[in-house]
Amino acid sequence: MAEAQAVPAPVDPVERTRRWLAPPVALLASVLAATCMLNVVAVARWTTALTELDAHFVGWVGVGALGAVATAAVALASGDRVGSGPFLSLGAVAAVFGLSLGHHVSGSAELTAVILVCGLSVGALLAGAVAVVSTLPAAWAALTLTAWAGPLVVVWPLLATALAGRAAGSVSGLLAHPQTSLLAVVAVLIVSWSLLTMLVEPVPVPDPTWASWQASWWALLLLASGAALVTAVLGFSPQLSLVWLRPIVVTATAAVVAGWMLTAKLVPESSARLSYIAVSAVSWVVPATAMFAVSVAGADKGVAGTITVLFLVAAVCGVAIGYRGSTAVIPVGFALMVVAGCGIWVMPTGQWVMLASVGPLVVVGTAVLVSAVRIVGYGGPASRLVGLAIVGSLVLGQVVAIPLDWAMLGDVPSSGREMIASGRLDAGLTVAVASLAASWTWVVRRRLQRAAMRVPRWPGVAAPQVVGTDGPVVGTDLP
Repeated sequence: MAEAQAVPAPVDPVERTRRWLAPPVALLASVLAATCMLNVVAVARWTTALTELDAHFVGWVGVGALGAVATAAVALASGDRVGSGPFLSLGAVAAVFGLSLGHHVSGSAELTAVILVCGLSVGALLAGAVAVVSTLPAAWAALTLTAWAGPLVVVWPLLATALAGRAAGSVSGLLAHPQTSLLAVVAVLIVSWSLLTMLVEPVPVPDPTWASWQASWWALLLLASGAALVTAVLGFSPQLSLVWLRPIVVTATAAVVAGWMLTAKLVPESSARLSYIAVSAVSWVVPATAMFAVSVAGADKGVAGTITVLFLVAAVCGVAIGYRGSTAVIPVGFALMVVAGCGIWVMPTGQWVMLASVGPLVVVGTAVLVSAVRIVGYGGPASRLVGLAIVGSLVLGQVVAIPLDWAMLGDVPSSGREMIASGRLDAGLTVAVASLAASWTWVVRRRLQRAAMRVPRWPGVAAPQVVGTDGPVVGTDLP
């Protein structure tokens, strides 16, 4: 008599609703977090006005970055105990206050509050969305992570397009200002879903392998926190001589990048190491490069809408490539990023020529990021480590961009040739980082493949699979 096949238990309608809404909530959390991050081009153009408001604003930026990293670390480390709902709710509420205060900053206290509240919001939203996947089935977790990572490349040129037409000399454009009604709808949706998931989500199960990841976790956390703390210390010391400050900025940045690379040696799994390298490189160099390139090209109202649509199409193409592609997407994507960076180095002033170079960067950057977050699995310690790497790279990459340009070029890029010079510097760094990442990820991928081929296959025993060598995991629990 044939054995009866197990019939999966029906999914409760409330739980089904929670699963259906998880991907769009993760997407909105990513976009809202990026909107709360300080625009590097806006900060560069309005440095004089910011200094007049508060001579120590750079120090507060470091404190805000430290708050974002610390909040993200707490959210990711405690996600299997308290869930993602509290952090997403906190991030959404903080985003509403931060963006409302940043609409028009007129004093030192307001500027400080905007920086600190927005830093808290960035860490809570980005990390909370990653923690969501620990209570979702594999297929829904894959969709949620893809929706979370998809906007993290294209959002920067879109923000630069939205802010490019604002006049310099005012701090009213320090942050993007979505319409009040739209911001309210997004915040209500995130908070409502968070309350729902706190009521009905399954109890997360702690991962027993977490102990083997603690060395890489603490190394990354200390490195990111230390870099933010150094930024705060230097920002609160305006009396420091420029003769010492410029080499300190360059040396500290190089030390952080070197430490970031050495931390990869502590990651216990090769697939997670591949993902860690990929997400760190993309998140660190792409935002400033894309934003400077778009800002130099200017904002023509006649074509800005069309270019925005084309950027979105490029992001969708990148998501499709990364979602269905194999691990080869990562090294090949970095190689193509080198070509795109060379095109951006020209810093074209025409918007359509700019699109021809920034558009491919959006496609390959999105593909690499989406592919990288999927190969490490969903909700485990590897996924948390990669999530913290993305938060730290995004925050520190934008915090360091302007001081590094100032230290290497001699002045803060505010307009004209200074913006072009900064854009070329960032494009050159993108080419250098992408070249190194392409070779490194190719070697790691080849080692993964060779390790999978050396596994002995005994009769009747299925060979274990190495995560990340066979492309994306395809679940079967979609309704």
